[in-house]
Amino acid sequence: MYGNLDALNQPKDAKKLVDQLKGNGVDISGVQIEGDWNHWDFFGGIGAGKKVYDKVIDILDKNIEK
Repeated sequence: MYGNLDALNQPKDAKKLVDQLKGNGVDISGVQIEGDWNHWDFFGGIGAGKKVYDKVIDILDKNIEK
């Protein structure tokens, strides 16, 4: 996941990883967090639960065999 102000995970790098994973059958759509988020906001930013954690759980649910 990455945000618009993320200095640790650049959009071009995230898109490259998304493409590689999609090529291997892994769907991680929705990894860009809307708004002016940086990497540290993922840990404790206002709304992190809805914007980040819920998305992570959805991605895992879609891609992990039960």
